Amino acid sequence: MNPHPYAALPAEQREAALLEWLEPRLGRYLGRTAIDPSASLAEYGLDSLAALNLYGDIEDEFELLVDPTVVLEYPTLDSLAKHLAGRFDASPARTARERSGK
Repeated sequence: MNPHPYAALPAEQREAALLEWLEPRLGRYLGRTAIDPSASLAEYGLDSLAALNLYGDIEDEFELLVDPTVVLEYPTLDSLAKHLAGRFDASPARTARERSGK
């Protein structure tokens, strides 16, 4: 299995790329055209359905297993992008798929 192209990016660029990917998706789920990356997502009305949709997208696009409750620990786009960038190399989904050859 080939790693996602973001895996080859330096951490700083990976965070920026993830932020660029996250903002329009969350905007779509929240009915917004722009989201301040440093603002609390709760201020924008992030609910459990939007969180589930977002995390489904993350799993599909990046093969990163994430728990929808992580938005409570990383409540801004900035903090969420940084967290995801840090987890990118140690993805349990990617590791399990590489071991199984799928």
